[in-house]
Amino acid sequence: YRLVAGSSTHKEALTTALEKGLVSFIDTSPNYGDGESETLVGDVLSSFNPSVTKNVTVCTKFGFIEGANVSTHKENPFPDASEFTDSCFHSIHPDFMRHQVSISG
Repeated sequence: YRLVAGSSTHKEALTTALEKGLVSFIDTSPNYGDGESETLVGDVLSSFNPSVTKNVTVCTKFGFIEGANVSTHKENPFPDASEFTDSCFHSIHPDFMRHQVSISG
């Protein structure tokens, strides 16, 4: 199940699960909806008082350069990137990680 930003159903489901204390671990990734899952998770979590979210762990990943990141990579290549296809690369270089954090809001 991959959450998508802009989906009221997804937002309501995550909100309700957090309100009822049914969620303590959220697994997301920039690959899930080209970052939309992370956006929705962040929006929902930020709407709660920290007392509700203090025991929630969010796990995400980085390394795959897909979707919107491909054009950024092609204009200014990230270091040590491996090409899988014309639209999929991978890099675990710290510069790529910093870039991902900087655009995460």
